[in-house]
Amino acid sequence: MLSSLPRTAYLFIHHNQIESIQLTVSDFIKVSDANSLFVLVDNSEDDYLQKRLKEILAKEHWPVELLIIQNNGYGHAANFGLEYIQVNYPHIDHVVIITHDVRYISGEISILTQALDSNRKMVLIGPRVINSNFFSSDEPRIWSDGGRLTPILKRPIHLNFGKVVNTRTDSNYVTWLDGCFMAIDLRKLQKVQFDIEYFMYLEDVDFCIQLGRAGLKIGHTPLFAVSQESLGVPPRVFSKNYLRFIEKFFPSRLLLARLALLVRGLWQQK
Repeated sequence: MLSSLPRTAYLFIHHNQIESIQLTVSDFIKVSDANSLFVLVDNSEDDYLQKRLKEILAKEHWPVELLIIQNNGYGHAANFGLEYIQVNYPHIDHVVIITHDVRYISGEISILTQALDSNRKMVLIGPRVINSNFFSSDEPRIWSDGGRLTPILKRPIHLNFGKVVNTRTDSNYVTWLDGCFMAIDLRKLQKVQFDIEYFMYLEDVDFCIQLGRAGLKIGHTPLFAVSQESLGVPPRVFSKNYLRFIEKFFPSRLLLARLALLVRGLWQQK
């Protein structure tokens, strides 16, 4: 008896972290529905790592399609994977984007996909993201429960950043999600893509703002949780990409944003 066509795809994005991506893929194959699609986009541009990836997938007998591309940043890899799935697997409704530094903690993927199915305006939903290596405390803390923009400077900030892991919150709408893990409803995505000019950092915020301005909703739920190893955005990279973000979406605040960065010593004209 033939199984039904999968509705959910997992899109793993990998760059130069062979040990981490093995754990990430293993985690989500274990907790996924048996009838799921798995695609791994590698932009490491390293022949040895690519060979090792192929060997690992074969050894583990993981049903993962490996796509090897040039490194033009996170957004380019995400766009490439999404387009590949849309063209080759038109029956897929949901795509879960996961980066190589993410580990599964708790929850059912169906929490995310059912939320997308039941809300005709919700195009993205994300989990509680926990970080165990950024904070000085001995215990992991919340990295992100989604995010918002500050009222005046429109600076992206994480919700519940640094709070204890068992902080109680409800599922709700947010302004943006961390790109390390987001579930997307392809049926509502329209033609919105990640802006590849950021190369790395803030393209996830840009992506969500594009969707919000198209009249769509971004959801978050603490009922699904993952962990991520991250040390945050390097200040000079944040400065450059933040100014690009402001110029694109809030041009009337560009001078104010430059002044704010100048005061903090983060802005360089070049």
